Amino acid sequence: MRRYDHTLKFQVYLFLKRRYYQNYRNAICKLANTDPLVLSREHLRQLLSFVSAHNKYYALYLCKNHELNNLPILTKDIIRRQFKELQSTKQIAATTYKNSSGGSTGKPVTMIQDTNYNSWSEATQEYYFREFLGVGKNAVKSVWLWGSERDLSKINSWRTKVGLYLQNQLFLNTFETSDQYWLEYIERIRSYRPYYVAGYAGSLYQIARVARKYNICLYKPKFVYSAAEMLRDFMRKEIEEQFNAKVYDYYGSREVGAIAGECSAGRRHVFIMNNAIEILSDADRPVNDGEDGRIIITNLHNYAMPMIRYDIGDTGAMSFDRCVCGSSLPIIERLTGRVTDHFRLKDGNLVHGEFFTHLFYFRDWVKQFQIAQIDYDHVRISVVPDSKVDERDVADINVNIRTVMGKDCAVEWLYVDQIEKTPQGKFLFTRCLIDE
Repeated sequence: MRRYDHTLKFQVYLFLKRRYYQNYRNAICKLANTDPLVLSREHLRQLLSFVSAHNKYYALYLCKNHELNNLPILTKDIIRRQFKELQSTKQIAATTYKNSSGGSTGKPVTMIQDTNYNSWSEATQEYYFREFLGVGKNAVKSVWLWGSERDLSKINSWRTKVGLYLQNQLFLNTFETSDQYWLEYIERIRSYRPYYVAGYAGSLYQIARVARKYNICLYKPKFVYSAAEMLRDFMRKEIEEQFNAKVYDYYGSREVGAIAGECSAGRRHVFIMNNAIEILSDADRPVNDGEDGRIIITNLHNYAMPMIRYDIGDTGAMSFDRCVCGSSLPIIERLTGRVTDHFRLKDGNLVHGEFFTHLFYFRDWVKQFQIAQIDYDHVRISVVPDSKVDERDVADINVNIRTVMGKDCAVEWLYVDQIEKTPQGKFLFTRCLIDE
């Protein structure tokens, strides 16, 4: 039985948040009743028409005709340099706000978003839950094993607590890595009895490992929803075995919202009604169907600061084969993303790679960095300095690393002129060199 109808609690939440979700229901209705390809083309046409008239950055490239390939690739560096020019001169949504990328591939980038973008992003995620998972996202109880400091830092406010209650969600902080915390979370999940369990791929893997270590039978949800990190095969296997439930992998970002989600056949379908996707070579040319390239994304709904032809920093391959699940949405055949590596402790526990990238946020003297785990008690930090090294920052970073890696961990600093890219042309900001 499919469970689409939201609970009364969530209806109250939508009423209280109507300022932000005023277009939510309309978007859901369009997604349910309009061909996704037709909807995508119409949204793209409207977006390009808008930016040609109301955006200084994009108007320069669209003066002759409104074609997507007339626009240059948008990078994080361009966003930082031309932040003001990228903001539209006309506002179509009542409210705008600042957001920033997760920073799993380096320094976070700030962007402006509006309520139109937010409504469509929420509606697309709801569409995924309804059409692929057979349930409304907030129609049932869920547990979220989350590790984002910016999200978790807000949980103690009464507003957030009320919001989570109305949305049937229980958030658990997974930046802690000790077995004691995981054992407590296992009990909380069992007593909460969620319909599904969601979380970072690494967090789901970690709780599954602890369950195996202590021979504990995890509460069996209807499914497990993995997001925010690369779900590797060994992680999926452990999670599915311990939860005794299928894992569905979701691909999204703070910059552009919902991108793709996994179906019952294990293939990631692209939400073309929310984002247009191109796969390009290093020379910015389209690759053939099934060929690997850079994932370039155009969000179709953020008019405040359009993200058009945005290089998200991931690589992958597209397929337009018809999936056996019945969905007509195109497929990301392979995804090389969420390049944050986890570091390993001697007892088998994992430490989020994002823990280390967060240590370098807003260190202005650092131009580029890479953190590599050479051994269980040896971490090597390579830095390309942008100015004089701040020794106080160095000392602070050392203390934080030894807090999670062990007090005897050797932290080696190398100051270099450049950091090598991967064969795909990407920087790996964290690397675990210990064999799996």
